[in-house]
Amino acid sequence: MHKPLLPTPMMNRRALLGSLGGMMVGGAAMARRPSDVVCSANAADYWVEDKLYWVGESFVWAGTMPCEGSVRTALIRQKPGQDAEVIRTLAHYKMCSTGLALGVRMITPEGIVHVYDAGGEFVQRLINPDSSATNLCLVSAGRFETELTNRGYTDIQTLAAGIPRMTDQGAAGPVPFLVIRWLPDKSTSELLLFRGDAEPRRMTVDLPLASFSPFIFPDYQSGGWIAWSGSARKLTDLGYPGMPVIRISPDFDLRLTWVPDQDWMNHPRFFPVGARLGVTSSRASRNDWRYDGIYLETDSGWERRFASDLAPGTLSYSPDGRFIGWQESVSSDLSFEGVRFIPRIEDLAGS
Repeated sequence: MHKPLLPTPMMNRRALLGSLGGMMVGGAAMARRPSDVVCSANAADYWVEDKLYWVGESFVWAGTMPCEGSVRTALIRQKPGQDAEVIRTLAHYKMCSTGLALGVRMITPEGIVHVYDAGGEFVQRLINPDSSATNLCLVSAGRFETELTNRGYTDIQTLAAGIPRMTDQGAAGPVPFLVIRWLPDKSTSELLLFRGDAEPRRMTVDLPLASFSPFIFPDYQSGGWIAWSGSARKLTDLGYPGMPVIRISPDFDLRLTWVPDQDWMNHPRFFPVGARLGVTSSRASRNDWRYDGIYLETDSGWERRFASDLAPGTLSYSPDGRFIGWQESVSSDLSFEGVRFIPRIEDLAGS
């Protein structure tokens, strides 16, 4: 049996009816959420809002807690194997990736702060003293899609920013974008790779990615992307061996993995684990929650490594593929008056 970095909560808030007392996170007891208490300096008293991010050998997230008649929002940081700590106050819990590797921007009372990794160091830099600024992030997929439409690129199904290459002088180059485009032949899709003002590289693949709600996410291990089709069952019904998951390198090389339709597969979000894949599954909109959690690819197929009532889209991972972290739901008390959201951090090497 593995020993998690954080004491593992029960599988699901439905299983907590028979549990007793508080739960431990980062070595501190998790109190019930108060309605009007003095603000705590203990990171375990803050709820996780939205997703976790990996920055400078640590996970970071926005945490909130009611205190002194209002709600305080703070930046929380936790290095795997250590207790979480409150870093600074946030104006609210708006945080977003910059589109660059391992960087996050957030709104603080002092202004817009960029948090990023500099050789493993956790760096905070004020980049805009206006805390009311709305242009929080450098990269906007929506703006880029509008630009492409104005340039005559139609039938775009999805796109995602990637990780810019560094120049010989140590500066970041243009942020690349990967685009999946629909073609009249629904059994094929077009991939386009844009870098700055250069003409895009194009590739037609014999896969119906564009026809079934595709997804793209950056691959922080390779510097490229992971893309997949959104419906394994529909593709299986059409005679395909499952869901195509493609790892796309920065040089536009592709590696395909077919993931067969599984009972546990719902709202999947794939991520890299070395040469293999991991995936989250969450049935938040269904009654059947038995399969929720984190699954890893193995020699014999797929196995659930961690059971979890996880929030879809909140998982993050370290570039070396060792640590993963996500937002997990647990009951805030035994009467089910609400749900508490806590960070869950695991070490894949020790699991």
